[in-house]
Amino acid sequence: YSTKKGYNDEANVIFYIENSKNAKNLIEYNPSESEVLYQYGQRFKTMNYYYDGNKHWFRLEEIDD
Repeated sequence: YSTKKGYNDEANVIFYIENSKNAKNLIEYNPSESEVLYQYGQRFKTMNYYYDGNKHWFRLEEIDD
C-alpha cells in the first residue's frame, strides 16, 4: 500500500486501512514511494464498501489473530 495521495490515480480499486497496528512503514527508506507493507497472510475485515461507477472503495480493518 501507499500512504501517498496520487500514487496511482488510474487505480480502479482503492483501499483505506485505518488505525493500522501491524504494518511496516517504509517511508524512511524510500520517501518517494511512501510504501506500507504487511506480512504475508495478514487478514482484514471489510468495514465499508462503495462503488461509484468508476472505482471500488474499501475501508478495511486488520484482524488480529
